Amino acid sequence: MDPGIFHIDFAEVENIEIIKGPFDIRNYGAVGGTVNVDTNRQSISVDVYFYGFEFKGTYAISDTLFFDSNIAFTRARKKDTYPEKNIYDKDIAEIPSLTARLTLRYDTGSYFGEVETILSSTQNNVNSDLKEQKTSGYGVVNLKTGAQYRNIRLIAGVNNLFDKLYYTHLSYLRNPFSTGVKVSEPGRTFYLTVFYNF
Repeated sequence: MDPGIFHIDFAEVENIEIIKGPFDIRNYGAVGGTVNVDTNRQSISVDVYFYGFEFKGTYAISDTLFFDSNIAFTRARKKDTYPEKNIYDKDIAEIPSLTARLTLRYDTGSYFGEVETILSSTQNNVNSDLKEQKTSGYGVVNLKTGAQYRNIRLIAGVNNLFDKLYYTHLSYLRNPFSTGVKVSEPGRTFYLTVFYNF
């Protein structure tokens, strides 16, 4: 196990066995070694069902104006509760909410401009057995423009134009249900990309 990439909730640790040391379990990366960690978290097989849809399409409003959409939804539930296995909530964890990406693009072939909106609904269908928390819905706007001249192609844009503070449902630190710490998405971000074809 690579000490730099694994994450432990010490409340779940039942046994730590150092196979090859030295190894500092709380300050990993300082010293090297091999360690086995047994936790009380178990994988249990239960009957579940998933359903949802995805829609993706493009509509040409004119020869140079296009509307793109991508909408996705997933719902997942356990068929029953299993109190003998400490499973009381039928909701499956880590399921993203209804999300839509809508784009209006003006494109002549030599240059283009694009406005994109990303919308996500509130996710209330969370697994309380794992202390998963609901995530509020959000909407962000991105702008992008670009041009092609001979061998040079330039693309510039700004993501999260209105500098909105938001969280996607899966943006948290591991172990998410033990720490409860969510990580916000980036604020307003500018970028410039230059391509040159030789």
